[in-house]
Amino acid sequence: MSKFQKKYNKFLNWFNQKLSNYEVPKEPKEFYEPIKYALSGTAKRLRPAILTFVGESYGSNKNDLFPAAMTIEMIHNFSLVHDDIMDNDLKRHGQISVHKKWNDNIGILVGDGIYTIALKELLFYNPKKFYAISKILLESIIQVCEGQSYDMEFSHRSDINPNDYLMMVEKKTGYLLAVSAVIGAIIGGASTEEQNIIKEYMLLLGKIFQIQDDLLEITASSEKMGKSLGSDLAEGKKTFPVIIAYKMANNRQIEELDKILGRNEINQNDMLLFRKLINKIGARKEIEKFIQDQRQKLELLLKELPKIVGNELKSFTEFIFNRTK
Repeated sequence: MSKFQKKYNKFLNWFNQKLSNYEVPKEPKEFYEPIKYALSGTAKRLRPAILTFVGESYGSNKNDLFPAAMTIEMIHNFSLVHDDIMDNDLKRHGQISVHKKWNDNIGILVGDGIYTIALKELLFYNPKKFYAISKILLESIIQVCEGQSYDMEFSHRSDINPNDYLMMVEKKTGYLLAVSAVIGAIIGGASTEEQNIIKEYMLLLGKIFQIQDDLLEITASSEKMGKSLGSDLAEGKKTFPVIIAYKMANNRQIEELDKILGRNEINQNDMLLFRKLINKIGARKEIEKFIQDQRQKLELLLKELPKIVGNELKSFTEFIFNRTK
């Protein structure tokens, strides 16, 4: 186990303990019980983790960073609760999704509640930091919503190219990850220039993170991922593997892709066929090469940051690249 893995595991235990002790009112039960449930899943907590690690690298302590880390985790969860309704996902963070355990109306209400509670956490900070954090956080939430809108729009279009997809995932996934790190830097007192470099670095990493997640949805098991697999394909979403596969496929292979992806319900056997097909087409190798190329760009950005901060981001990046779930 790497030094960073040990540090991350220690953080995870600390954060999950704080989260389990987080008090919410008991009534109305149908509002607060699902909120507590939504926050209790076996999530990776990557966003609060990078916020905390970056903040610590600038000299802040965990307790000062926790309210912002909690805000970020709640904002992420609010988006997932609503996302699961739109995608009709059955599982999230190793447990039944909120809208399936209760209903869609409860899911919408719970998402709204988590969002509001999240913003209240920021009242911990002084006015200057509160304004700086709120400004960049609210911008990221708009970006996430725009990204989700593009994601839904793209499922009905057949002309999506890799650049379209990368723009969408930067908004939907990259921005909140980037802002998490930047908020840690703000609390730690980083310069505006350093904040901008961290943001650029994390936006790029966020794209890679989502692309790898797309690939893992095809190549990993449901048990490892802790969520429904194949749901994106079943919803007709143009994930990066799908876009690259169609771009590289010959006419016969395009027909095979259409046959698999055109079905109303995609089962486990369809997933296996799609996995074999993208390997045969060469799309998987192309995606893995793309990830490696982007990684080189990340290395260049690290050189522009203080060594202790750069080392923290590099360790986090290695952790992301070595993910299998």
